[in-house]
Amino acid sequence: MIAATAERSSRTRTGSAGHGHHRALVLWGGGAVVAVVFFAWLFWGRGGGAEGVSAGAAEVARLERKKDAAGLGSMMTGGDTERAALAAGALARATGSAALPALHAALADARPDVRRAAATGLGHTGDRAAAPALLKALADPQAPVRAAAAGALGRVRPWDAVDPLLKALDDEDLAVRGAAADALNKIAGVRLQFDPGQVSRVERRKAIAKARQTMAMSKPMYDEYEKTRK
Repeated sequence: MIAATAERSSRTRTGSAGHGHHRALVLWGGGAVVAVVFFAWLFWGRGGGAEGVSAGAAEVARLERKKDAAGLGSMMTGGDTERAALAAGALARATGSAALPALHAALADARPDVRRAAATGLGHTGDRAAAPALLKALADPQAPVRAAAAGALGRVRPWDAVDPLLKALDDEDLAVRGAAADALNKIAGVRLQFDPGQVSRVERRKAIAKARQTMAMSKPMYDEYEKTRK
């Protein structure tokens, strides 16, 4: 009787563990499905079908895992905008600084989404050699591209970007102003007293003048930090 009870108890524990493992797999699988569905929905309204987007994302992921620079580069110049934009980010993650030439070229693409993704990708390389191209992209006619360029400059942290980013604090687009402020914070290692949402241009320019002073005072600290990187 005791042995039978022990056996039933063991089966119960084993079954519970099995069901728990099964539930974990179901939850994980469900999360993956939700992510795929959300990704497809994100681009559905932009003219792409859910199946095409999912297939494109899967293909980009496969090429990224293989570090297939040629394949990703070819996809970046292809006619599918979503795949081209995804490939730009994947190329930067997969190959780092080796992606610079292709990403530089992508900044001249006629499609704003591809230029935005290329700017973001250049930031992900972390290479200061990306700075000149990103500074040029900071003047792109499309606000999302300018915001991406500002964010990327915050990642590569060149001091040459300080003045252009200070000017970008007065950009007509809120997202660009926010990205520029964040980039300056990262470059100087300080928190600027600047509100990107300030509507009054007069007050905003007063804040920009103060930000310029703060950045100037932060330069010696920046220079000291740069010495530790060399």
